[in-house]
Amino acid sequence: MTTFLSSYTNSIDKKSRVSVPASFRAELANCSR
Repeated sequence: MTTFLSSYTNSIDKKSRVSVPASFRAELANCSR
């Protein structure tokens, strides 16, 4: 299992969604395969 750590400041939109930074999305996509 890959572990990645970082620090981002995100906000929650009106639908209670949190944006995921592009670098995290790329790592998450790689982990799901």
